[in-house]
Amino acid sequence: MGSVLKLKIFKISTTKNFAKGSVKVVIASSMNLKEIENGSIDVAFANNFFEHLSKEDVVKTIREVYRVLRCGGVMILQPNIRFCFKDYWMFFDRITPLDDRSLPEVLDGNGLKVVECKPRFLPYTTKSKLPKSIFYLNFILSFHLHGEYLANKLLFM
Repeated sequence: MGSVLKLKIFKISTTKNFAKGSVKVVIASSMNLKEIENGSIDVAFANNFFEHLSKEDVVKTIREVYRVLRCGGVMILQPNIRFCFKDYWMFFDRITPLDDRSLPEVLDGNGLKVVECKPRFLPYTTKSKLPKSIFYLNFILSFHLHGEYLANKLLFM
């Protein structure tokens, strides 16, 4: 018989909204995840997050993620402002520009190794004329159309 994969899922947030099932919500600073043990996380995912931090706080957060990731763990980051900078910086809360060229420098300098980078992985926004559905997202991902024409978001692993 096959083995059962047991996942511990954490949501690091300022709110418990949207957490369902077995998701444990940790309300904490990304720079101090003291409730999470060293080497206990398989995957860390950050979407539209790091650009809201100062450069110093980006480094502190990366170091904290490195601490909680297990050996061989994966950190997945988005977006890639290189392809959408004109629109992306039209919001007041954006502080630190990061893209597929600057992130490896930060990651490599803080113990993490980039094993894969897909500069164009997902569409930048759902606020467009393109369809907004899970079917459309699956279509993009399965046919790899995102690589050339439709996507501006980054996937780092």
